[in-house]
Amino acid sequence: MFVSFTCVLAQNMRKAIDTAKDSTIYHESKKGQNGLASIVLLEMGKANKQSFLQNYYGIDPLNLEAEIGGLLKVRPLFEMNNISLISTHLNEISKGLYTFKVKLGDLATLNNLLEVEYLSLSRKAKPQLNSARHDAGVDQVHIGQGLPMPFTGKGVVTGLVDIGFDYTHPAFKNETGDSLRIIKVWAQNLNKGVRPSGFKYGVELVGESAINEAKFDSIDGLHGTIVMGAMASGGYGSNGKYKGSAPDSKIIAITSSQDENSIIDGARYFFNETKKMGKRGVFNISWGSHIGPHDGTSLFDQSIDSLVDKGNIVVGAAGNWAGSNNHIKHVPSISTDSVTNSLLLQGGDQNGYIVVDIWGKPNSNFRVQLKAIDKTTGAVTYTSRKFTTSRTYEPYFVLFGKDTSIFYVINDAKDAENNRSHSFVAFKHNHSTTAKNIALSIFSATNEVHAWCAQNGWFSSTTEKGVAVSKHINSDQLYSVGELGGTSKSIITVGAHVSHHAYTNWKGEKIYVPADSGKIAIFSSIGPTLDGRTKPDLSAPGSLAVPANSFTFDPNGAESFRVLAGSPFTNAAKTFYWVNQDATSFAAPFVAGSIALMLEADPSLTFQQIKTALLKNTTVDEFTGTIPTAGSNTWGFGKLNVHKAISSLVNVTGVGNSKIETMDFWSSNPANGSVTVFDKNIQTSNVKLKIVSMLGNSVQTLDVQRQEGSFYEFNTSALKNGQYIGLLSDETGYIKTFKLTKLD
Repeated sequence: MFVSFTCVLAQNMRKAIDTAKDSTIYHESKKGQNGLASIVLLEMGKANKQSFLQNYYGIDPLNLEAEIGGLLKVRPLFEMNNISLISTHLNEISKGLYTFKVKLGDLATLNNLLEVEYLSLSRKAKPQLNSARHDAGVDQVHIGQGLPMPFTGKGVVTGLVDIGFDYTHPAFKNETGDSLRIIKVWAQNLNKGVRPSGFKYGVELVGESAINEAKFDSIDGLHGTIVMGAMASGGYGSNGKYKGSAPDSKIIAITSSQDENSIIDGARYFFNETKKMGKRGVFNISWGSHIGPHDGTSLFDQSIDSLVDKGNIVVGAAGNWAGSNNHIKHVPSISTDSVTNSLLLQGGDQNGYIVVDIWGKPNSNFRVQLKAIDKTTGAVTYTSRKFTTSRTYEPYFVLFGKDTSIFYVINDAKDAENNRSHSFVAFKHNHSTTAKNIALSIFSATNEVHAWCAQNGWFSSTTEKGVAVSKHINSDQLYSVGELGGTSKSIITVGAHVSHHAYTNWKGEKIYVPADSGKIAIFSSIGPTLDGRTKPDLSAPGSLAVPANSFTFDPNGAESFRVLAGSPFTNAAKTFYWVNQDATSFAAPFVAGSIALMLEADPSLTFQQIKTALLKNTTVDEFTGTIPTAGSNTWGFGKLNVHKAISSLVNVTGVGNSKIETMDFWSSNPANGSVTVFDKNIQTSNVKLKIVSMLGNSVQTLDVQRQEGSFYEFNTSALKNGQYIGLLSDETGYIKTFKLTKLD
């Protein structure tokens, strides 16, 4: 019994494929490295115009001075001296986990150090490209409906790592338009300027003047502007109509190089800065990839888990791969002896590599084989030898007649982090002038095998000529939640639903979204993870009114229909726009901004308290249907309803549910390291100040430090910045309540 699927490429070929001949080169690879590292180690230092290194990373294999980065897992009890001498940039994420950069010429030396247990070169991240606020309960929180007070994100910092930021967009000013709410920027793609503390690359911009002078991080794209708008737009320029979910939060923006090590570094930088400021923060990642095990064991996912373990909050996009036909699963059965699935590349990069990542069960092997298939007849005209995951092969070149096609098959019987059998396949084959397609087959008698076409193509059942390939496995939408934002065990993963199915654009045209309001978005990725966890965790509005980047956006271009009524508007002699966009990229930051509202309401909330409140207080309706106890792999645990989540945290027996009294006594409010109050009604010297959140939950009890007449001083240095209620009491039962703001 065997399982196979075919990957069909649509690229140019100089010579016809008449005969096929194996010309493979084998290399033993070190245990504990990902497939990307294996390929780069093969190519570095060798002249190769068709190199994967150049195609994927943009690095010439002969340029040994070029820097390349990734993640390292280091063996316990080893010193870091040797690694530090080689790496041009090394940053600890948690004990034993590091991000690194190294010169290409030093990569092999780093890889061979005994200290290095696992080396993972960075995967390239891909961006995961109204009534939404009402749909998610955000409007109710903004006005304080049924809550102790309105919450808009004041005192909380929202952050993101992205690319395509327009720092000057009025959406990121305060409600009167006279100050910028972006307080810091780390432009990882710049070299001239002050480095951020603890990092050896990029430029840190601090303060409104420096950020306004920079204007933007890149004129290529607008993804970062849109994501930041969904999370924290203040609505200036739209009279408040197009606000994000946390319109009064402060913002830290990090420009990514699109390598996973830079995303992790960005998250570390953000949480370092919020800690310095004594503020709570929430961080968004709207990126994705399908290279990786999809089971939470990648070094990236382990790094996210370690950040959350330290009390941080990270939100990620599930991805936009539903319906993209990039996953297949085969469960072996006695009745199935030959199954073929084909991948048809349409509209992809004609000069790019196809990447297929294949994972089996732990401690169980499968085999990989290359084939040529006649486009017109579907007949197999060539088969290579079979490469089993029980041995570490690295087939390099395969010759088809006089034409050279490049194939990498990196096999591993047991991945060092999860014990899964694994085959990483990358290949480029030009064949548009021939009658042949290239196939990649998998053979397995007992192993459940999952394969993702991770770059440049998707699975199909036909050749380029439309001829059906017999005995194929149909691709599906399951397991389509992406790496680098969706599969971590601790990240809050967000899918997208449609909050409004139609809008009016600036030309007065009625534009319809391709799904009814309330339904899951047709692109929203579906779980579970490969280890069986429910993903996404919840859904949020993914069709949002968001700011468009003024440096690149062409209102008369291909997306003219998306420009909303109310555009354009002018600020500081520049023209800006609002557009309607839809993607999980925008649903995730909407949740991140909603978490900022929760943190304003109670700065002491832990990650688990926030996640529990969100997932137990979702909206469940006729579109979600009944959500199973373990959650749904389409909806998670339902639709975001942050008003219900915050309301659930109000202490029904405490001050959070009662009227806050207006006091006629003096207090040093806002407080920094201490608060002093004057109250002549205190009867005894045994005075306490109980601090509770705005929701009535106990945070801290403070003893008096000094008494002079009716003045009492309390140490608030350990209190996180935010809004609280103080309950001043003595032994007689006397109690007074007052609002307290902690600011450093």
